[in-house]
Amino acid sequence: MKTLLDRGRTSFDRHAWAQAFEAFARAEGDAPLDRDDLERLAWSAALTGHDEAFLGALERLHRACVEAEECRRAGRAAFWIGF
Repeated sequence: MKTLLDRGRTSFDRHAWAQAFEAFARAEGDAPLDRDDLERLAWSAALTGHDEAFLGALERLHRACVEAEECRRAGRAAFWIGF
């Protein structure tokens, strides 16, 4: 049985943005997403017009990247937040 994260990742890889967004958003309700999945959530939100979810996911991604000392990735998230 596929988990919500598996469905989200598969949908994202197929560019099925709406299905990816729904799966990641639901999965995040169960447990915090890792940095890769937060980035997938952010972009699937952006590509389906969920602007508030896009910005929220980017903010969480930025925070997680700063904590993990991933400076380049944190900077990229900050750029998109400011854009």
